[in-house]
Amino acid sequence: MKVLAISGDKQYFRLGEDRDNSSWYTRTSEVESICSTLNKGDEVKITFEKDKDNKNTILTQQKNFKENDKNNNTFSYTFN
Repeated sequence: MKVLAISGDKQYFRLGEDRDNSSWYTRTSEVESICSTLNKGDEVKITFEKDKDNKNTILTQQKNFKENDKNNNTFSYTFN
């Protein structure tokens, strides 16, 4: 997965494959230091989860990435 765009305040990141640029992600305090170093075109490995309204995807930090971990409505993926 690549960083396709970064908002001016570096709060939001458009992540996806070259043809998939519709998803914006926001950083959380847990990954603030990681996200502050992202640049457009970087390859990233992320986890994401739906918020309580099941609308927004939020960047989260996890040490172990498991495919389709459904605990607590969390879905984790590793992108190479």
